[in-house]
Amino acid sequence: MPFDKDFRAAFGVKPPPLLSRLATWSSAEQAYAGADVELRVHGPDHLAELWDLDEGAAKKVLVFGHDPMDSDYGIWLTEGAALESAPIVYLNGEGCDNTVVAGNLGEFLGLLASGFECIGLLSELRGAKWKKKKAKAVDAYAAWLVKNGVRPLEGAAVWPAIQAAVKAHPSFDEWLEKHRG
Repeated sequence: MPFDKDFRAAFGVKPPPLLSRLATWSSAEQAYAGADVELRVHGPDHLAELWDLDEGAAKKVLVFGHDPMDSDYGIWLTEGAALESAPIVYLNGEGCDNTVVAGNLGEFLGLLASGFECIGLLSELRGAKWKKKKAKAVDAYAAWLVKNGVRPLEGAAVWPAIQAAVKAHPSFDEWLEKHRG
């Protein structure tokens, strides 16, 4: 599996099993995760170069996804967090409004079932009208989630889930700025 191999080569660990299974499904179905997240590994060198992060900080964000806005999604290895329970962060392609989007991988994958494109754009989600995008593809993804024990989130459940994650981990953007060169 190329994704698993790339993840291990970039970060020195296996991807979480749920992410590995999603990569296998996504490759077989030629489908995105949710409306528009492409599973793609970017190692620490990518973060060090693109975000001008010091080496230690670049190794703390395991980028596994990318969206059409040229933004990345990654597992933020906060102190003491296991890979499967670490928060998921959004790295905006424009370099601003970087934030935690989910408390862990399962929550993030559930959020993607909302069908909202570029789920990391928190400012866009406030008051958004919840219309599914690419409904067939999102429905197939949501069905995959259910088979894998993850609850898809839709409609009014999306924004509170994101708010809870941000409240639990409010300091990502500050952490990122602190570690920039």
